[in-house]
Amino acid sequence: NNWYETGACRDMTIRNNTFRRCTMKGGKGVIQITPKVPRIEEQKVRYHQNITICGNRFIECPKPMLFAVSVDNVAVRENILEESNDGIVCSFSENMTTNGNERGEAR
Repeated sequence: NNWYETGACRDMTIRNNTFRRCTMKGGKGVIQITPKVPRIEEQKVRYHQNITICGNRFIECPKPMLFAVSVDNVAVRENILEESNDGIVCSFSENMTTNGNERGEAR
């Protein structure tokens, strides 16, 4: 693979954003983390690490809140979901935590 939009991240926080009506054509989640990793099943260390998604609002988003591949130590907490999918879909990933996410009414 020789397509490089970004390198691996080791500490990233996605905080205090509003995601409204995110229905990207072809996208798999509102927040999508999908690195191209050859032979991922043989991977010993996950590509992205230490990701926090907190304090965000997801409004009328039908796709999963998070779709991620090859991540380690991800915390999804204290987000508000207003008429949105609260799904978290991860593969080849480790150490995922969720807490304090709430459903609310779209305003």
